[in-house]
Amino acid sequence: MSNPARTITAENIENETAHTYYIEYEKKLSKLASRLAHGAENPAEIVMDFLYISDAATGANSDLLARYKITHIINVSPCVNFFEKNVPQK
Repeated sequence: MSNPARTITAENIENETAHTYYIEYEKKLSKLASRLAHGAENPAEIVMDFLYISDAATGANSDLLARYKITHIINVSPCVNFFEKNVPQK
């Protein structure tokens, strides 16, 4: 089956432009977090002994996740999930 032709509208162009921009932004943030991961020493904030708030660089640091016994990650950033197979991410 072929895809039906889309009508070119200002809204379609805006949506496509926004989507393309978002994908490029996500890639750049993910690369930056990956480069910074080795420097992350602690989660940004320990709310309770089981709840940590941090950034993408910390979430990309497998040694830090293991040290703090972090078993689940809720990713609310545009960055990719770094350890989907090892750490459950919601």
